[in-house]
Amino acid sequence: MEKLTSRERVRLAIDHQEPDRVPIDMVPMVQTYINLKKYLGIEVEEELNPGSWTNVPVHPVVMDRLGLDIVHVGPGKPKNWTPRTFPDGSVEDEWGVRRKVVWHGTSYYNEIVYQPLVDATIDDLADYPWPDPDDPGRVEGLAERVKKIYEQTYYAIMARFGGSVNDGCWYMRGQEQWLMDYVLNQDFVETMLDKMLDITIRINEN
Repeated sequence: MEKLTSRERVRLAIDHQEPDRVPIDMVPMVQTYINLKKYLGIEVEEELNPGSWTNVPVHPVVMDRLGLDIVHVGPGKPKNWTPRTFPDGSVEDEWGVRRKVVWHGTSYYNEIVYQPLVDATIDDLADYPWPDPDDPGRVEGLAERVKKIYEQTYYAIMARFGGSVNDGCWYMRGQEQWLMDYVLNQDFVETMLDKMLDITIRINEN
């Protein structure tokens, strides 16, 4: 089989057909990415803006060196919301979850240090200040970014507009409490999952 472009390769794999090789993807944490570029001897100018879990996008030079096939594209930052930083250095996201940079000897990670719905009831869910899925900042310039990648590269484009709905719940509720809720508070679980799913769907529809 002749060598395929990344886009052709991923499309075949999605269609359950055999490509020329297995498509490769990578979502590195920032310190891992810095160390990797140093190891490979790659020096490129780029602005690293780590996500909630310190993940960063991969520069095209690194992608080509490693044979990566997929570019991730996500929503922009909401216009009608501003992150808050607290005295302990933790930063609150639009869901009310606070994360703090913690150094682990060789790298750092944004550890969750505050979860706003640990003691919440079903009634509290109705009054909670949930993120606005229709905030225009999420899609501002998005079509142009995707068009540029599509027209100027051969990479496959993956949309990342939210992660696991279940994970989002325990980020806010606390993992231990959330797992207990599945057994002891199933009405709460159903209500919160419905709310999280509704927000996620609306973000994707926009």
